Amino acid sequence: MNKRCLLPRVILSMGLLVLAALACNFDTAPDSRVPGVPAGPLVLLIAPVNGSAYAEGVAVQFYAIAQDSSAGVARLEFRLDSFPVGDVKANTPGGQPSLEAQMTWTAVDKRGHILTAEAFRADGSSLGSADVTLKVVDNPAGPLSGGGTNNSLPTFTPSGEQSTAIPTPTGQPVLSSNSTPQDQVVLTGAVALVNTTSLNIRQGPGTNYPAVGSLVQGERVQIVGRSGDSQWWAVTYRGGTAWVLAQLTQVEGDISQIPLVAAPQN
Repeated sequence: MNKRCLLPRVILSMGLLVLAALACNFDTAPDSRVPGVPAGPLVLLIAPVNGSAYAEGVAVQFYAIAQDSSAGVARLEFRLDSFPVGDVKANTPGGQPSLEAQMTWTAVDKRGHILTAEAFRADGSSLGSADVTLKVVDNPAGPLSGGGTNNSLPTFTPSGEQSTAIPTPTGQPVLSSNSTPQDQVVLTGAVALVNTTSLNIRQGPGTNYPAVGSLVQGERVQIVGRSGDSQWWAVTYRGGTAWVLAQLTQVEGDISQIPLVAAPQN
């Protein structure tokens, strides 16, 4: 045979062998997974976030997901401090590859708690669990006291500063930066510093709530809570609690333990 005719056939044969070898390196099995993703049973406790704080009486959302593609997930249970508080069962008796569970718990018992989500197979064996910690604290929300305009009320000043009442055109006192000590409001913990010309204080966390007063740039108010989306701060105002838009303030202090506070009825 002519050597010139034989050479292309040899090259073609070698190419086919290389392609076959490469094909053997690919895992085409149905259960192949992306590297880094656990291949076995998995339980995820998505909400609440670990270390969250909630005001007493607030509705707290629990949310967990469990998966087991081989044996299936038959039940997903929530436990608070080892006591069952709710569960969700699969639609099929033998379980299903993935199961989600959601429930609402009213925050009670002011202390730290451990929330556990545990998943079970159809035979009752556990396929895994996940834990988070949460804390229930005093509910700072309270009714607004009194009425009148903001000019009849003391402004909020940081600890160490003084204010003095000066007359206004209406004859009502407002506090300036030289007040007597008894007129001071001592702020501790997390504080919201107003960083806009004028900031409305509202009865609830939203512009649909009526304004009950306003603050000016540079004034500070005590943060005692947050809205569910953390877009609004619950602040101390007139001996009670009102709300300001968070993005129009600058936070001073630690807000990691500021609790979720339920919005008042509008």
